[in-house]
Amino acid sequence: MSASPASGQRQASFAPPRAGPLLVAAAAIAVFCGSTRYYFGQDDFLGLARARHLAPALRPPWRWLSGQVYFDLMRPFGTVSAAPYHVTSLIAHGLAVALLAHLLARRFSPAVAIAAALLFGAHPAIYTALYSVSGIGEILAGLLVLVTIALASRTDRARWLAPVAFALALLCKESIVLLPLALLPRAGWLAAPPAPLAHHGQHGHVWDGRHGHAGYGDAEHGAVRDGHARTSDARHGHPCQSRRHCHHRA
Repeated sequence: MSASPASGQRQASFAPPRAGPLLVAAAAIAVFCGSTRYYFGQDDFLGLARARHLAPALRPPWRWLSGQVYFDLMRPFGTVSAAPYHVTSLIAHGLAVALLAHLLARRFSPAVAIAAALLFGAHPAIYTALYSVSGIGEILAGLLVLVTIALASRTDRARWLAPVAFALALLCKESIVLLPLALLPRAGWLAAPPAPLAHHGQHGHVWDGRHGHAGYGDAEHGAVRDGHARTSDARHGHPCQSRRHCHHRA
């Protein structure tokens, strides 16, 4: 049974809102908000000591942003509570989850993009990075990797900022050094979004494949009708007309 244009418009109205990435980010933050009640861990005190000149400072490029600059900037918050550090980690993690959902939506349906981003943002494997202040290196590196991908996929002048974002990510954690090799083929992340499938209905309407399965009935009816037309042309001795009709349908 074919669907009407009105039903296709109704199905399109049920698409996930643009606020989906923000909702996923809020959910990811809510999962790990308990980290704000934790104090500094054993690995954190060295960064605190470097910021207070009680230990040798780090020199670029080895984790300079996450191990030195970050603790220098956070020094005014003191050491009475680690909550400001954990809040910063949660905000950076939320931004990364929202950006991931946005990038995934370029290649997949909004529902799939949101589900995948939520799986990443709330996964227990993130526990160590968020509950440890020193885990800011992993969080910032991941966020800057996603920023690099977002900039590299652009077609305007902003894409030339991608190397800058990648360099900043390297200053946070060296484990992302192979990212350019993953972006060289221009496949996957950097490929153009796929064109939606279209189905031609009985009355010539074009239905977007992302709006659901409406139009399958019309397409099937049209195929049967074309088969009858080709059979009729062949029986009446009109091979040229039949070939032209087939070429037009193709």
